[in-house]
Amino acid sequence: MIFSKGLYLLGVFALYKQQVCFEKIPEMLYRILRNLIRVSGVLITLYLIAALVLSLVCIETEKDACLKDQTIYVKTNGVHADIVIPVNYLSENFVQKLQMPIKAQFLSFGWGDKNFYLNTPSWTDLSFTTAFEALFMQSASVMHVTAYSWKNKQMNNNWKEVKVCQHQLDKIIRHIYTSFKDENIYGFVSIKSANYYTTDKFFDAYGSYNCFYTCNTWVVEGFQKANIPVAIWSPFDFGVLFHLSD
Repeated sequence: MIFSKGLYLLGVFALYKQQVCFEKIPEMLYRILRNLIRVSGVLITLYLIAALVLSLVCIETEKDACLKDQTIYVKTNGVHADIVIPVNYLSENFVQKLQMPIKAQFLSFGWGDKNFYLNTPSWTDLSFTTAFEALFMQSASVMHVTAYSWKNKQMNNNWKEVKVCQHQLDKIIRHIYTSFKDENIYGFVSIKSANYYTTDKFFDAYGSYNCFYTCNTWVVEGFQKANIPVAIWSPFDFGVLFHLSD
């Protein structure tokens, strides 16, 4: 009898302790969530500070005495930078592999996250899920190529001129070309029915977009390879534009 009462009291005590633990769960979760938010806030702040500082610091380039008699361009929509190359600078093989829908005098090249590009034709289409996956998840990437005429170029007076010599141009074009995934010797891997307009196309690309390697970091990397003054590292377009001489 005494043994049974002892078991009963132990059971009651255990249930009481369990109830106390259950009551503390919401408070524990709140504390964990609050700490995660604080840590996230600190990390985001540090990321933005580092991005701003490194965007403004120009990488040291070797003195290049070559004749800069060729002109390419950088264009931006305020967030995303593209490299614009006159078509006559590109090899016939490169142009044929692109199989652009119209003839053009200029081609702009941009690299970025596949899901972001295809599902966010304008900033009004941007969702939290798409942005989060692009920044923090391993995902496929694409090259976005847009054709422009001389008339388009005159209308887009926000294109930034970049004077380069032949070997700098070759390195930039090489950077662009090797970003495409090759299907075979006849063409790149194009993504059907994924264009915004009748003047652009998407292609599968190498690499993965993340918060440390963005569409603008891709442009920065290409200019670094060509020994063109540019930011040490930048996820933002002004990391490119800020260092280009007028």
